[in-house]
Amino acid sequence: MPAAKATTSSAKAASAKPPIAATPAAVSSPSKSKPRNITLKAKVKLSTKTAELENAIAIYNYSYASAKSLIDAFNDAKAKRGDKRGVLTDQEQDILRAALVMACAGIDASVKQAIRDCFERLFKLNEETHKDFQGFIQKRLAGDADSDISAVGRKFLSKVLIEDNPRKMLVEEYIKHLTGDSLQSFEQLMKTSAALGLDIRKRLNDRKSVLNDIFTTRNKIIHELDIDLEARARKRRVRSQAQLVKDIESVLTTTELFLMEIEKSLTA
Repeated sequence: MPAAKATTSSAKAASAKPPIAATPAAVSSPSKSKPRNITLKAKVKLSTKTAELENAIAIYNYSYASAKSLIDAFNDAKAKRGDKRGVLTDQEQDILRAALVMACAGIDASVKQAIRDCFERLFKLNEETHKDFQGFIQKRLAGDADSDISAVGRKFLSKVLIEDNPRKMLVEEYIKHLTGDSLQSFEQLMKTSAALGLDIRKRLNDRKSVLNDIFTTRNKIIHELDIDLEARARKRRVRSQAQLVKDIESVLTTTELFLMEIEKSLTA
């Protein structure tokens, strides 16, 4: 009975559930990873209750703001490039180089301002500052000669004695002596900390190799444009993001160390 078979087959076909169509896998567009922005860990803004230190603190805050704005510009430049890993472009390295230079300028300007504004009070409070100031006067009187007072020393002495306020003149000369050279070396920072009687020389000494390397890098950027004519491809020294950011942080925290120690001495 062929007809019955056909009917039965038709019924089974009708009752069978239609196959479920496979849902096509969603094609995900390549997700853009969140840019790995770098941020500074140094204190965003310093403050002080000591009037004499206000200008120096303001200079630090400006140097921090300048470094941060350049870091932000670096993050933007890298994001536009797709935040790719690998060697930084010349433009990106230049932005971080500029941030390091601004941080180094900050330690020079802020510490020198602190010397000008805080020396008189530190002199009254600190015996070591007394000794250093006295040693400076003795050297100026002796000049370069072996005798007690050289021709240069006599000239300096006469200059002091004809002043209405000889001590004021000596202080001004001493401050010029302390601020005349750039504070872009470990040796100058140690000399300054000793002259101000600051208890930070051990902590500075722990950073000696780091600071020497930083100031060497800064000098190559400032005076040589970071040029390396012997390089095979780029004719400039290649600077890594990690090292430049670390160097910027080190300079900012060293500046902070100086200023906070001066405040500690003034409020002791």
